[in-house]
Amino acid sequence: MYMNNTKIASARPRYTKSTLALGASVLDYCGVKTKLPKLGRVRSALKKNYKNVVFLILDGLNTLSLQELLPADSLLRKNLKGSLTSVFPSTTACGLTTLFTAGYPAANGWLGQKMYIEQLDKVIDIYKNTCAYTGVSLKDDDYYESYLPPATIFSQIEAMQKPQIKIHTLTPQKTRNIAENNYYYSDMAEMYTVLNKMTRQNGRKAIIAYAPHLSKAMSTHGTASGQAEAVLQEHELYLAELMEKAGDTLFIVSSGHGMINIQNNIHLEDYPEICATFNRPPSVCSRAISFGINKLSRKQFARLFNHHFSTDFKLYTAKQIVAGGLLGKDACPCLDLLIGDFIAVAKANSAMHYKTPKGVEPKITIASSGGLSKQEMLLPLIIFGKKKKSSKKKAPQNSPSLRRGGKPKA
Repeated sequence: MYMNNTKIASARPRYTKSTLALGASVLDYCGVKTKLPKLGRVRSALKKNYKNVVFLILDGLNTLSLQELLPADSLLRKNLKGSLTSVFPSTTACGLTTLFTAGYPAANGWLGQKMYIEQLDKVIDIYKNTCAYTGVSLKDDDYYESYLPPATIFSQIEAMQKPQIKIHTLTPQKTRNIAENNYYYSDMAEMYTVLNKMTRQNGRKAIIAYAPHLSKAMSTHGTASGQAEAVLQEHELYLAELMEKAGDTLFIVSSGHGMINIQNNIHLEDYPEICATFNRPPSVCSRAISFGINKLSRKQFARLFNHHFSTDFKLYTAKQIVAGGLLGKDACPCLDLLIGDFIAVAKANSAMHYKTPKGVEPKITIASSGGLSKQEMLLPLIIFGKKKKSSKKKAPQNSPSLRRGGKPKA
């Protein structure tokens, strides 16, 4: 059993001002024409022709956490220029893939870490490349990337002949859909060390650096925990130091999704009458759960689900999700199979889990993401930089002005 909790404020994705538009802005900056919406503030900053542009994704950071965890005079807060929204579902898999492809979630199909594959009749963990409920490894490496290969912004930029701006990514291991010029790192210190070296290399470049440290701290300890505060302050110190060292570098900082603390963990296996209606295990994530239901049991499922969980979750049919534009547009051919018959979206501080009879225990976290709360959806847009100082020496004010050739005017 579980206790009902308070309904939370929600926010829908605005794809014209989201991580999708940030990805489109990267394409535009690197010279690839696209009709997708771009971010005006980002385009204005990019017109200053910096040698390096670093797009830093601090996963887990939302606008509220930025204000809670850092002082008003901090580098990141002083340079807050506006806000973006995450996408739906507001997961790492969906947010990061949307950025890396400049494609709507409906188009790329990377909605969450747990995705149903009809050919296998299994829900797989797309990052671990295992069966999500048993932990058994799949025979084929990177199965989901082969099953639904996204067209990344990197492949589009790399396909250009003699691009003026080279694209790079900087990621931890097992990150999917990265650039050909990718650098892996093991911890935060190494990430910033590599960034410093990259900015000192010759040539203009755009670097997308993905940093999961904050979301991991929040998942384990909570969104307002001392551990989360320490991680964000560490990023702040590294960024201030890097800005001084790098020179002629623009930093654009945002996130793929925010996080929300979880008060109630609901275990579906405690409701056997609901589980009896499934024709496949639930998928996507714990705050936006996809259900495939036996055709003759759909009315029964909806009635039972709403009876038990209507305070904590809003149940939508898959058609309502698609028609309502939550996943964007340009749906991929297999979208119907990926999202099933219903999607339940959290409207409180709740998470929903499921364990098969012989499966592994679900991972329970202090904070999570995937839903439509403002904590998960509203992301900061932070922009700052330092142009390279001109090497030309100015003549002293009291000295005669010099013409070309070094001779003083008469």
